Amino acid sequence: MTLASESLPLSGLKILSVEFYGAGPYCTQYLSTFGEDVIKIENSTQGGDFARTTGPNSLGPEDSLYFQSFHQGKRS
Repeated sequence: MTLASESLPLSGLKILSVEFYGAGPYCTQYLSTFGEDVIKIENSTQGGDFARTTGPNSLGPEDSLYFQSFHQGKRS
């Protein structure tokens, strides 16, 4: 069973996510599963979130399995 995004408890709310590596990304991912619109902000002058280069499972330049698993459902 899939729920329409409008029926989720946090739908219509937005949050700017400026955290990195671990607990913060996990929490905002959790919020996105309840319908909140999470917008991830990264510092491009420092290469963005350093979780993008965390190995060992690299998906390509500046992308890792670790980063993707904690940032699904977010915009950037």
